[in-house]
Amino acid sequence: MKNCLFFTVFILVSVLQVSAQRTVDHQNLYWVKYQAVIPLSEQWRLKPSIEDRRYFDGNRQHMWLFTLDADRKLKNGWMAGVGFTRWTILLPSDPDSEFEVTQGEWRPYEYLTHSSRLSERFTLSSRYLMEERIRKNVGVDPVSGAPVIQDGYFFHFRFRMKAQIEYRLTPADASIPVHLAVYDELLVQFGTDKIDNIFDQNRISGLLKVGVGKQTDVSLGYINWYQQAPSGSAYVQRNILTLLVNQKF
Repeated sequence: MKNCLFFTVFILVSVLQVSAQRTVDHQNLYWVKYQAVIPLSEQWRLKPSIEDRRYFDGNRQHMWLFTLDADRKLKNGWMAGVGFTRWTILLPSDPDSEFEVTQGEWRPYEYLTHSSRLSERFTLSSRYLMEERIRKNVGVDPVSGAPVIQDGYFFHFRFRMKAQIEYRLTPADASIPVHLAVYDELLVQFGTDKIDNIFDQNRISGLLKVGVGKQTDVSLGYINWYQQAPSGSAYVQRNILTLLVNQKF
C-alpha cells in the first residue's frame, strides 16, 4: 500500500512539473450518481448505478454512464469483481462549443479491492481495476473543425489504482453516521497507437458521507481532476462537485 501511494504521488508531481509550461484548460462540473447494492448471497452482490456528469456553464452534459458490476467477498478484507459500463461523452469536451457530437463506449472491467481497519475510527482501502475500453472512432471535419463519428471502434486498456482513507466522525452506534474520506486515484492507459500518452489522469477527492437511513447514505464531495489530452500536448484541470446516493437492499 505504501508503494502504491508513493507511486501515485510521484507520477502526479512529475506530470505537474512537466506540464508547467504547457496549455492547461480549467473547467467546472458537477456529477450526480445513484447506486444500488443488491445482495445475492453472503458472498455475492450486484451494484447497478447511473450517473450524469454536467458542466456548470450552460448545464451542458459532459458524460453519462450506466454501470453494472458484481463482486465476491474473499478472505482477509479482499473482494474481487467484474463489471460493465456503457459510457457516452458529448464532444468536444468544451462547455462553450457550438458542436454536439456523442461518442459511445462499451467498457468491461475487472477489479480487486482491499479494506483494513487501522483503528476504531480509521479505515484504509484500495482498489485495482483494469478496464477494456471499446470506443467509437471519431474524426474531425476538415471544413468546420467539428468532431465527426466514424465507422468502427478502437480498443485500449486503462489501469486504475485508488487509495482511500476514511474517518468515522460519529460513534459506532449513532443513528445518523457521518464519515469523512479522502482518496487519490491514478489512471494509466496503453494498448493503442491512437493515444500518445500513457498517463491519462489523476483524481484527488475529499467527501462527506452521511447516513440518512439504515440502508441509505448520501455523499457530497469534491474532485480535482487533472488529465492529459490524447495528443499528449495539452492538459485539462476540472473542479468537480459530486453527489452520490447509495442504497442497500
